[in-house]
Amino acid sequence: MFALLLVHHGIFFSIGVLLWNQLKYAGYINAKWFAIFVVAGCLQIIATSRSLNVDSVMDYTAYLTCIRWIFSVVFIYYSARFNHHFHTLPQAVVRAARTAGLMTFPIYLLHQMAGSIAMGWMVRFGVGRWTALIITMIAVVLVSWLVAMKLEPPVQRFTKDCLYRMRDGYRQFFNIV
Repeated sequence: MFALLLVHHGIFFSIGVLLWNQLKYAGYINAKWFAIFVVAGCLQIIATSRSLNVDSVMDYTAYLTCIRWIFSVVFIYYSARFNHHFHTLPQAVVRAARTAGLMTFPIYLLHQMAGSIAMGWMVRFGVGRWTALIITMIAVVLVSWLVAMKLEPPVQRFTKDCLYRMRDGYRQFFNIV
């Protein structure tokens, strides 16, 4: 049930919301909640690491992962805070960075499950593991680009149109009643 509700990952989404608020409302950051979420994120990383160590009979430390994660969050925070400077770069750089950013979620969704299945098939059919890795990485990036740039925009437009029609229908209904 926890996995289905994404409880283990919710803290990371909460940090994302705070960082998004930083970008949307320049100067906004709730330092207390930010600190609480960062500590909770580290605790979640440590708990997951311990669970994986028990399951795999290994002894990986989570502390380096926590440090990398904290540095990443701090980097993202400052990136959001100084985002306006980024837009002074040449437009080709801004467009490429935007495209890369839009591709991150499809990559996240595709890389582990689809990537591991594709690599497994290739290795089973005689492709070397490093070649399979490179082919899979290229395929995941290309499919992520297709999703982000070609599939997602029309799906978003359709979804927004449906939601706006529903909203307008509810408004009409409740104005009549």
